[in-house]
Amino acid sequence: MIENKVKVYFPGLNALRFFAAFLVFASHVELLKSRNEYNNYYYTPTFMELGGTAVTFFFVLSGFLITYLLFIEKDLTGKISLSQFYLRRILRIWPLYYTVVLAGFFILPNIPYLQNSLSGDLYMNFYPKLLLFMLLLPNVSYILFPHTPYISPAWSIGVEEQFYLTWPLLLSRTKKPLRLFIILISGIFILKTSLTLFQKISDNKSHEVIKKILDILYFSRFECMIIGSICAYILHQKKEQILKILFNKYLQIFCYVTIVIFLATGFKIPAFNHIIYSSLFGIIILNVAVNPHSLFKMENPVLNYLGQISFGLYMYHELAIGITIRFLKDLSFNFNNNGPNIFLYVLALLLTIAVASLSYYFLEKPFLKLKTRFSKISTT
Repeated sequence: MIENKVKVYFPGLNALRFFAAFLVFASHVELLKSRNEYNNYYYTPTFMELGGTAVTFFFVLSGFLITYLLFIEKDLTGKISLSQFYLRRILRIWPLYYTVVLAGFFILPNIPYLQNSLSGDLYMNFYPKLLLFMLLLPNVSYILFPHTPYISPAWSIGVEEQFYLTWPLLLSRTKKPLRLFIILISGIFILKTSLTLFQKISDNKSHEVIKKILDILYFSRFECMIIGSICAYILHQKKEQILKILFNKYLQIFCYVTIVIFLATGFKIPAFNHIIYSSLFGIIILNVAVNPHSLFKMENPVLNYLGQISFGLYMYHELAIGITIRFLKDLSFNFNNNGPNIFLYVLALLLTIAVASLSYYFLEKPFLKLKTRFSKISTT
């Protein structure tokens, strides 16, 4: 029964979800304009980093929330139920994920209105791509084969599912989570650095193999979710001295300003980029979620709703953008004017919100209600 559940709710995080989803959306508007050979901003430093950085934020937020909830479950029951965890993940992720994937492979390609310059790419390596998507390995398909139109955002969902396949097991077995987190991040960093160095001295054949492995590791970004988990650990363990430092007003300002500067200039440090962004995002998440003196108060009914449907916003936005571009093209809309196409952004965003809302109420919500049966914790 809901009334007997422990309630865990962090105000403001739904707003952050929506802002991150919007950044991915904006990046892909410019990307799809580029693929349709219209003037665009995609290859500017800001837009080149925007989408990937927003996905990094999603990874950090996911690691924070899920790890914190697992800690609470262990407090309440003395253990982490692996079967219930996997059932919750299946009920939350699979209905929308497989709906979009199956539509992307079998329905959307047969709708002439949705054809674009990449439509032919679907049929290149069709069955290997389909197999990888069905096995929740879309990130591997993303590296090995041409992109699949309208469903490429699914790659990050696959990354999360791969991470959480073993994460609750590791947490349930360890008595020193922080040490585990540090060992894992160090191991990932050493692996990436070693492969990068080995790539420089390898022959051509080995070079290509190592490049593919590095690309898969680049997109996997397990370290981002682990950094989110470290933030969850600090909060769960009530590390007051650390929280006092992280809640400092000037540190908050530093985090926001640094992110803006990095995005505006395209500044990056290849080996450390994800770790730097993840650390900044982790501090922001902690402040927005639990610091009463956070610089920004983001709890708002509209933003809260948009955050609730953010999974749909993320999964459907590429399709909504493609439909909008085709619609405006048929109306002889001028995509090559000077300055951003505000009308395109507004119309595509409204369509994305409409489709995500329908998906939330008619596809996702029934499974979310079922999901609550397998948790001792209420998150709404």
